[in-house]
Amino acid sequence: MLIPLAVAKLGENRGGDARIDIPGAGAAFGTTWALMRTAELGWGATEVLWSFAAAVVLVTAFIVRQRSAAEPMLPPELFTRGAFTGGLGAAFLHYGALYGTLFFIAQFLQVGQGYSPLEAGLRVLPWTATLFFVAPLVGNLIRKVGERPLISLGLLFEGGGLAIIALTASSDMSFAALALPLVLAGVGASMANPANQSAVMGSVSAEQMGKATGAYGVFQFLGGAAGIALGTTTFALVGDHASPGDFVAGFAGAAWTFAAMAFAGSLFAGVLVPGRHTRGQLSARLESRESQASQTSSKVASVGEGQVAVQLADGP
Repeated sequence: MLIPLAVAKLGENRGGDARIDIPGAGAAFGTTWALMRTAELGWGATEVLWSFAAAVVLVTAFIVRQRSAAEPMLPPELFTRGAFTGGLGAAFLHYGALYGTLFFIAQFLQVGQGYSPLEAGLRVLPWTATLFFVAPLVGNLIRKVGERPLISLGLLFEGGGLAIIALTASSDMSFAALALPLVLAGVGASMANPANQSAVMGSVSAEQMGKATGAYGVFQFLGGAAGIALGTTTFALVGDHASPGDFVAGFAGAAWTFAAMAFAGSLFAGVLVPGRHTRGQLSARLESRESQASQTSSKVASVGEGQVAVQLADGP
């Protein structure tokens, strides 16, 4: 159903001819592989350590390459912008908390409380349904208050909801007792997510949108992998699968980890993402830069056409 609509309504958009940066791709792969394998092998496993070491080497090569490349895949100067860096950092921590909770919440309801998969799915609806009601409102609020308060407050709500779950989780926890903090966390996530994307995309020029989108996707995936890895590590330290009570203890510990990530993301965005007035100045500078680049291209084209005309007039 969506394919015909996309073909009819979406315009074509192509970026520049940039090469794939092998060190950057390898660094992302090595980091993700190491994070994913920690759940099964542990942080001290040889495979995990070597993967992290390879990732560090490749990240270093990637940074050196980006600083010297004529057309870098991810221009280092983007990270000097608070909205870009703050948005990516907050997204990393937000998705770590979100994906980690998503990984554990269904297991908590099934293993810790004995519900079937269908019953567990129905009980997380209050958490996921908030996206449909809150996210559309956030789009309008961004234009009025800016991204920073929405990201910081949203991640504060998300962390608060997860902290309440960590404090009150038990094998006989009622649906109402779980639904209320899930709604709080869901509202917070629905506030932070669109504001995060707006902060990152609004900090770059139109021609850099593709690079910013790619960077956001990488930080989203790495954050999710890191959240799951840290959550499973905490779970293994304080709980196990021996009994529902032991599982609940591990789940509560993991929930504290995810709450801490959300709180850290709130602080990170509050410090780095600029306020509404500063963002307006940045947008004006980006528009001015694009206008100057367009004028320069027009002048170069005009000069080139004039030279061709003169050569034709003079003859061979």
